[in-house]
Amino acid sequence: MIQPHQAFHVLLLCIITASLSQPAQSQPPQFQASQWIGYTQDDRPEQWSRRGVTFNRPPADISSWKPTAKELRSTPRKSFPSPRLRKTFDITKQVQSAEAMISGVGLYELYLNGEKVGDEVLAPAQTSYDERVFYNTFDVTAQIKSGKNAVGVMLGNGFYGQNIAFAPNLSYGAPRALVTIRSTYNDGSQSTVHSDETWRASTGPILFDNVYLGETFDAREVTPGWSTANFDAADWSSAQIMDAPTDRLERQGIEPMRKVRRVTPVAVMPAEEGWIIDMGENMTGWLQIAVQETAGTIVTMRFAEHLMPDGKNIDTASTGIHATGGEQMDVYICRGDGKETWEPRFTYHGFRYVQVTGVTSKPDVDQWAGWWVRTDVDRIGSFECSDELINTFYEVSIRTIEGNLQGLLSDCPHRERCAWMGDIHAVGEAASYNFDLRKFWPKVSADIETMLGKGGGNERAGLPNDPRAPCNIAVGKRDCGQARPDWGAATVLVPWYGYLHYGDVEMVKEAWPMMQGWLAYLDDFAVKDGIINDGFGDWCPPGSNTKKDTPSALTSTALYYQSLVAMQQMATAIGKTAESKQYAQQAAVIKEAFNKTFYKVTDVPVSSELNDASIKITKALYGAPSKQMDISRLIQDIVDSGKRRFNINNPLVGKDPAPGLKKTLTLEYEVNGKPQKQTVPERSDVYFLRKSVAGYGSQTGSAVALFSGLVPDGEQQAVVDGLADMIMKKSGGHYTTGIFGHRPLYTLLNDYGHGDVTRHLWRITDWPSLGFMTEKHDLTTWPEVPFDWQAGRRYLRNSFNHPMHSGFAAAFHESIGGIRPDPENPGFKTILLRPTFLPDLQWAKASLRSPQGLIVSDWKRDNETLTWEVTIPDGCDGNVDLSGGNFSQVTVNGKPVAPNTFELNSGQWTVELKNDVVDLVKDPSTDSPQN
Repeated sequence: MIQPHQAFHVLLLCIITASLSQPAQSQPPQFQASQWIGYTQDDRPEQWSRRGVTFNRPPADISSWKPTAKELRSTPRKSFPSPRLRKTFDITKQVQSAEAMISGVGLYELYLNGEKVGDEVLAPAQTSYDERVFYNTFDVTAQIKSGKNAVGVMLGNGFYGQNIAFAPNLSYGAPRALVTIRSTYNDGSQSTVHSDETWRASTGPILFDNVYLGETFDAREVTPGWSTANFDAADWSSAQIMDAPTDRLERQGIEPMRKVRRVTPVAVMPAEEGWIIDMGENMTGWLQIAVQETAGTIVTMRFAEHLMPDGKNIDTASTGIHATGGEQMDVYICRGDGKETWEPRFTYHGFRYVQVTGVTSKPDVDQWAGWWVRTDVDRIGSFECSDELINTFYEVSIRTIEGNLQGLLSDCPHRERCAWMGDIHAVGEAASYNFDLRKFWPKVSADIETMLGKGGGNERAGLPNDPRAPCNIAVGKRDCGQARPDWGAATVLVPWYGYLHYGDVEMVKEAWPMMQGWLAYLDDFAVKDGIINDGFGDWCPPGSNTKKDTPSALTSTALYYQSLVAMQQMATAIGKTAESKQYAQQAAVIKEAFNKTFYKVTDVPVSSELNDASIKITKALYGAPSKQMDISRLIQDIVDSGKRRFNINNPLVGKDPAPGLKKTLTLEYEVNGKPQKQTVPERSDVYFLRKSVAGYGSQTGSAVALFSGLVPDGEQQAVVDGLADMIMKKSGGHYTTGIFGHRPLYTLLNDYGHGDVTRHLWRITDWPSLGFMTEKHDLTTWPEVPFDWQAGRRYLRNSFNHPMHSGFAAAFHESIGGIRPDPENPGFKTILLRPTFLPDLQWAKASLRSPQGLIVSDWKRDNETLTWEVTIPDGCDGNVDLSGGNFSQVTVNGKPVAPNTFELNSGQWTVELKNDVVDLVKDPSTDSPQN
């Protein structure tokens, strides 16, 4: 069975195009009479409808940069117009119900009789628009009125019309919409409004919109009442019939994007030009402004995560300018008729600071506000403990994940905004512990499916283009090539998360052909002698990818093994017995090859690093097999004299126990309590050894092997011991892991008795460490801790909001709280409870609102007693494992239990843990819980 710690769970500028992954489907019947419409006539002022993009890469010390003319060259690119569409219609009878169905790509806002329909923003969720497009349905009964009505649609480019950042050919085309409004009358009859050429169209106040670069809005162009029935649209044009993006139109199943939280600025500071607003946190969303300026005043807002060293300007480097070619910038042109409040519609930003120019007075923090914008999934997890630094690690990690829930799990909310596959599975379980992703993961899995066969092959590894292989990016035109084996593992692991955390068998069934195809592709083309020799590898370790100390073959092969074992378990769950057996057999082959290739055990002489070791001789036989003498006392005396190396020979022993025969010393002993064996030929040196280095060559190598279940049976403790040594001795008490090694690091250390190492890593604040990442108010996790850093030197050329390094945050629930799903009874129907009571941590509280109900794990220390409060939902049971704590007394609701592993059924339980021995009684699962 896969244990919980084994449950599996770039900056590249590349553009690849491709083909359909599924046969075309017909439009849903409610849209059969509707046509896609838009408006491409462009009467926007030239100066506002385009922005310049500049691609360069300054050095770390930007003050020494002397850019060339080429590096500063700006290329103007023009966005597609953002049109408004409208239609009037009559309601002639009393309405019983009415619903509006709309798809608008890239983004839309729907209005009915002058009022916005719904509270969604940035709708619909992003898809690969040539493969499938989402529509949304709204109950508009309350907004329909008798007589004349009007419907209006505003369209933005979103990712569909994105033709500015990176390269202009990433666009699918100009914005367009498909609309049906159906009214059902009390007499049972119906009337329907369809989008067609009878609609009227015009450009509006949005002069520029790009999801990466921002929005320009001219309030002087606002036409009040444009979506009401009485508005005169005589000077508007007829809407244009547009080609359908795809025939595959699906109702959006994932939660919509919403404004989920208002953020009040913590400070407004004078800048070299204008003002700098500090939101107090690195966030994803936008700024809402409140101004009172003369007509035509241009208010500019530029967004960034950091300030320049002088504190008088923002530094936009980390938020994308050197990747996308442009800054995140919103522009508002004032109407001039009093107080004006505005926020953008069709863009979003990743930022903490906003530099504002054009206003004549200091922005009022009571009037200006930031809005968090994300997919509106429920927050289901919580964690806190007695150490505020650890609390900060948790909060920072979850905030980073939250800011990247943008209809997909993006790599960052500003620079690339892409669903990189490796990032997704690096952080997938930490996200699942904290957000309700039961609808989210099926959407991501279906996104991956739409990218099958689009990558054009993997020339680097000599892998051909294949319809079974997805792309490195899970959705969209910027696919960055055919998935490398480690990134493509998300093809299997995303459905696995849905199964493991939510018990979603239907998702497994829907993804099964895709998952089977991906593994068959790897088996056909990538696996050589059981090893996969291609991949991005353990991305973004401290210092840069040039510092990676783990071969990509190790991580790719481990992820292939994880996928095979996950497939074996999912096959069993959906009744595919033969396939389950097949994947188990394949996994066994891979495991053998993996350990043959990567596993190393090195016996190190005690004299080299344990001069003060305690050595106890348990057996020492010298001679030939037929004639041996026991010299245990002699060898113990030699050791006790301080010798750690000596030559075994007849003179030392005092006699020849087997004259004329070849002799050996058979030695058994303990070093610091750890048993060892060795056989030494006569006249050879004897070293006292211990298995001090058992592992896979690096911190990541050992962590990934353990996490994947690849370590040979019985060797797990030795490998974790070696991992702890690598951290504390070889690496000076620091981690060296990238995204794959960091994910399980702390859980593994805790599970195998090295909580002191975790505690150390969670205390330090020098580089590299989580403490260093957070001490300078960086309130989201970095991607690479980061590229091209010298120790202790900040380098702001890259993103500081990358959730791929938040994967370790799963440890707060699965290890400190000890709450883990059981792969054999998924969706937390059975809860595996294995908490770690970290040294010097006085208390910790973890909770998870699972599909079955609320799970709680709270513990605290009080002198010699540790009290652990556990809540298990109705209909569930818990398997408790406290063996790592070496507790001699364990009581549940006041009754002793034995051993340190036992079961609990649903209810509330108080577990007390002590170190003094008491009599032991029956398992508490047979008792009733406390009230």
